[in-house]
Amino acid sequence: MGAVNETPRQGALHQQRLCTNKEMKRRSPGSVMFTIVVGALLAVCSALTGVTAIAGDDDHVVVTNEEQTLKAVIQGVLRSTQFADPIASYNGFDSIGTVLPLGTTVRIPKPYIEALNFGQIAYVKGDVTLAKANSVVNPPGKGSLVHNGDIIRTGDSGYVSVSFHSGAQFNLQPDSVVQINNVRCLEPTQKCLIHLEATKGSMSSEVQPRADNEPPVEFSVTTPFLSAAVRGTVFYIDVDESVNRIGVTRGLVAADSAGSAIDLPGGKGMSATESTPPVEVELLPEPVYTVTEEQVIFSEEDAFHWQAIDGAESYQIKLANDLQLSELALMSQVDDTQFAASVTAGDYFLSIAGVDDSDFVGMPTIKPVRFAAITDDAQPELKIERRADTVTLQLVGGSADHTGPVELLIANAIDAQPERIEMVDNLSEPLSLELSEDETWVFRVRKVIGPYSVSAYSNHYQLSAR
Repeated sequence: MGAVNETPRQGALHQQRLCTNKEMKRRSPGSVMFTIVVGALLAVCSALTGVTAIAGDDDHVVVTNEEQTLKAVIQGVLRSTQFADPIASYNGFDSIGTVLPLGTTVRIPKPYIEALNFGQIAYVKGDVTLAKANSVVNPPGKGSLVHNGDIIRTGDSGYVSVSFHSGAQFNLQPDSVVQINNVRCLEPTQKCLIHLEATKGSMSSEVQPRADNEPPVEFSVTTPFLSAAVRGTVFYIDVDESVNRIGVTRGLVAADSAGSAIDLPGGKGMSATESTPPVEVELLPEPVYTVTEEQVIFSEEDAFHWQAIDGAESYQIKLANDLQLSELALMSQVDDTQFAASVTAGDYFLSIAGVDDSDFVGMPTIKPVRFAAITDDAQPELKIERRADTVTLQLVGGSADHTGPVELLIANAIDAQPERIEMVDNLSEPLSLELSEDETWVFRVRKVIGPYSVSAYSNHYQLSAR
């Protein structure tokens, strides 16, 4: 009984027609077949003559761990028996009521999995595992399918984003675990159900609101101490051993813990423990950038600066390739109100949010930023002249022939943040600035060589008050 029993398909295992005209006449009118191209709709079997399934690595393989019927196996995987008859035929069984011994192998063709449980790995980085009924993929690749019962784990350096064809997505941060408990998004005309179970770490999610004439997406998450149901919102969940947290940054979440239901709008959060009633909290407000809001290009020599937030113990930094922050390039937490990064040159989105003394992450400020590589280590040289309130600046020396843009930083002390940041079209010719005669000014420049390339900064040039 403990041996693996292959179903008697033999040659049909390699290539079997899932639907023929003869079979259609024998089966009930409700039987349907389909061809899947990502995002395609289901069609009735009579419209799909010639559809073929080839057994192989794309099949979802189940090995029974107890004696059960084929119908129960299919129901457990798909949360539906809609395609039970063709799956039985595909595996060489006459009836979905066939009782399968322990260790029986059942193959479910990929198209059925995609139609009923459409989830995909949209982004993966670092240590990520995708545990399935028959194997562990480490790491899963972009485009890997996510099915009912799958468990996704991230390690110390792991990030992963999973998207569904309904428009919902969730992102896992390092040291996190989520199980896909149920996904049923059959057709655009039917309600889409997505249920996740988060048991460790941190996840964020965005559920796109659907049009008024479309059925809603019922997206829900449970943790050891709370549950959350959403339809169109952005929120995050943190799962620690002793406390679970949810924070809402946009939309509305119906949260529940120990029988207490709380509607959380954007800017609100809730903590829950095993033995105490849930506590509603106000999330910290968005940080406000200082002068770096004006800066166009950043390199490893630059730092982002923002104003301190009352009640913030630290600040969470995310740098991602997309506005939804699902494709994270880096994530960090800092105690100060400044942050510098060294990343590959390119366009990113930077998110900064305050973190309070209860570890709730506040409302984020998100802005697009461009990082450039330093491709010229030579420091530009400046010639500076002052006449009353007028200051003239010009590139000299080895930089004098640079006729492209120059970034100019103006501060009132060498160790102070810039008061002004300007992009000058050309500094090979003199540039005149009006500056107060009774103040000290410090100038610093760098050449902008291309969209993602800059020189090193010049030395600081100080112009003292008279």
